[in-house]
Amino acid sequence: MAPTDDYVLGKSLSDSVRGILVVGDMKVADILDLAKELPQASQLHGLDISDDQFPLRRLWPYNYDVVHIQMWASTIKAGDVEPLISHVVKLLKPGGYIQWEEADLVHPVIKGAKAQKFGEKVPVLFRKASDIHNRLQQAILTILSSKRDNFQSFLAQKCTETYLLALAEIFRDLLPLLSECETELQELCALRNKEMVYNWSPIKVLAQKGE
Repeated sequence: MAPTDDYVLGKSLSDSVRGILVVGDMKVADILDLAKELPQASQLHGLDISDDQFPLRRLWPYNYDVVHIQMWASTIKAGDVEPLISHVVKLLKPGGYIQWEEADLVHPVIKGAKAQKFGEKVPVLFRKASDIHNRLQQAILTILSSKRDNFQSFLAQKCTETYLLALAEIFRDLLPLLSECETELQELCALRNKEMVYNWSPIKVLAQKGE
């Protein structure tokens, strides 16, 4: 790492981090690739929502230096992220870090007249997903970094396609909303490769547990 780099976890990260837990939404191949970049003394564990995938209890590590969470708030019933945060804090060593990446559905990036019209009809979904930094602060964690980004232009169309498909799944659980928006959603799907953009805003938060 160059001396001028300003990486928020510190320039001695590779020397100090020994245990990393990745919770949900990461492929096995991604974890294996990441493991190649870490010192051999490091341990990298990946878990999904099902405890059927957990190792034997006697093999569980005590605590982690870093817990990485991605795309969880929108899947939690009623958006209640506090229990998740409480459990994650227990997994951290004193001074450990939570890296949280989430989809902000409250502040979408929209381009195109039909997309704008559709966006006005869609209710605000998963408000708590856009408020992760405040939830972490309430858990007495120190926020080191928090930002809302836009996808790079070459990713916008693929992300639009992914988001529209996800909305179709969400609407199936909300039948009145589905009947009202289904036609317009289908029209947007047909326009997804024609300069129309309908993206969520990616959020990235880094927080630290007290010593």
